[in-house]
Amino acid sequence: MKKITFYLFTLLLSSLSFGQTITLIDAPASGSDIIADPEYSVSPSIDFEVTNFNMPSEGSLEWSLKIDSNGTTVDSGNTTNSSGEIILPALNNGTKYVFTAELVDSNSNSLNPVALYSFKVTFAEYIDVLNLTELISNNTNPDVYYRVTGEVIGTYSIDIPNVAQFFFFQDDTAGIRVFDPDYSQGTFYTNGDAISNIRGRLITNDGGEKEFVPSDVEWGAPTSTGSTPSIPTVTITDITGNVPTYENRLVKINNVTFAPDSFQLDAQLDITDASGTMKFRSAFPTADYLGDNTPTGAQDLTAIVMNLDNSLPTVTARYSLDFSPTLSANNFDLKNSFSIYPNPTELGYVNISKKNDSDVSVKIYNALGKNVLEQTLPSSQSQLNVSRLSSGIYILKLTQNNTSTIKRLVIQ
Repeated sequence: MKKITFYLFTLLLSSLSFGQTITLIDAPASGSDIIADPEYSVSPSIDFEVTNFNMPSEGSLEWSLKIDSNGTTVDSGNTTNSSGEIILPALNNGTKYVFTAELVDSNSNSLNPVALYSFKVTFAEYIDVLNLTELISNNTNPDVYYRVTGEVIGTYSIDIPNVAQFFFFQDDTAGIRVFDPDYSQGTFYTNGDAISNIRGRLITNDGGEKEFVPSDVEWGAPTSTGSTPSIPTVTITDITGNVPTYENRLVKINNVTFAPDSFQLDAQLDITDASGTMKFRSAFPTADYLGDNTPTGAQDLTAIVMNLDNSLPTVTARYSLDFSPTLSANNFDLKNSFSIYPNPTELGYVNISKKNDSDVSVKIYNALGKNVLEQTLPSSQSQLNVSRLSSGIYILKLTQNNTSTIKRLVIQ
């Protein structure tokens, strides 16, 4: 289990008064009253370091942990080590404790001046909520921790190196974005992963949007995989008229048209349906459609509603598979001009048979929507090497003469 650890104090010799004072290393200031992660109560410890004070010849370090409300001593001790770890017993969530450490002389008398450090700590208790709507109805507070007892399903995940990993979850009532800068979740949840009892706290990000930061504990393996979340079909005015209902939620908007442009990272462009107009924002740096031109004709768009800068809401597609173009005669002809074999394959390659002699652009995406292979097959070549791809289900996007079609590939 995780533990609370404070690198508490270094004893310094003042060059003016020759008195000892306690200064802090990665610790709350003396006299602080803090709220700690609920998970830390199981195995708390205190790390310390003492310098410019010779132990045991000059004295020792005495410490105690007491219940703040009644002064009952929970644990105490004395050490002549200049550094180390004080192991505390398991503590109760919701109870406020006072930790005190003091350097004393060899007779256990206080030094002159006194070298004392103390702080109060309460290990938070989880507030249980049934679903994501109940979660996001609460005000953000970094000291309040929640546990969502109902099941949530992953809709998208992204790891931005040196920033954080992000998870999008939703249930039948709402959606939430999980911001995990400490990588507390060793499981990288993917689309369709269902889990219960996610735990953490609500914060407001720089854009004014609510995010869920995990407690310092792993939520565990999914209870099921391949689950299908409830994806509401909405209009643009449904979204713009009720942003909190759809924020961080995967929705479907039918018959959307895009302003002529190209998809550039973090750029916004207009999309329109019969009800109105809003902005599409290319928010995901790993999106495979970045750099592509916007589609022509009406699209059925699956997208996540976002409000990154606390202004007007935007929607963003996770990957190119979230665009569903209306099937035209050209699309139909292209779809039927390709055959993929063997499929499934365990040979390390597939053959792509095409009726048209033009070059074919091939993009392969894994279950996360990540582009894992990209190659152009010239008219003279039909075999595609997939030997470096692991077993699983993949999506092939085949583009020929500026028209694309989608095929499913199974690698055994």
